[in-house]
Amino acid sequence: MDDYRSEFFDTIQELCDIAEGPTLFDQAVWKAEYLTRSGHWYHYYGIVRGGKAASIGHDYDCRTGISHDADAHTFVFTLLGFATNDVIASYCGGRYAATDILEEVESSGLQSSEVLRIGVEVRERLGCGRSVMTVTDFAFVGLLQNRLENVKPRCLSSRGQVSPKWCRGRRFIGSAAHFVGNG
Repeated sequence: MDDYRSEFFDTIQELCDIAEGPTLFDQAVWKAEYLTRSGHWYHYYGIVRGGKAASIGHDYDCRTGISHDADAHTFVFTLLGFATNDVIASYCGGRYAATDILEEVESSGLQSSEVLRIGVEVRERLGCGRSVMTVTDFAFVGLLQNRLENVKPRCLSSRGQVSPKWCRGRRFIGSAAHFVGNG
């Protein structure tokens, strides 16, 4: 099974860059959902617009049903907890919510998994006037080494597999703005 640990760290770095450099983008919107093995479901959301950044976080304990605010300024430290997994895989299935992804992975035989879903959309304008939107939409699955014996679910990516949905740094370029003047 391919390990996507470096892609995980690259994606976390992308989130850090957005949070630390709000003046670099016209607009950036991001979301992270992290379902832990210990039963916590973290949600973090952020937006950057006009040189200012705002973010919020929630922690829902799936075992007790108790929810409380999570410090959005320290979201990176929470998400880095995902790196303790023995293997980090990439999800390539057709489900989009972290809970649905976890259900599919675990029903394929990989019990005690974790899921981290990260979505980022950055909008910028090039010097020529063209608008550019860069999209990252990645779902990582954290696995324990002792759970991998001969289990290879189809919902986990192999290298070279391209998905129309799941991507990192996919760019969409718009047309240049045209101005008509009286002259």
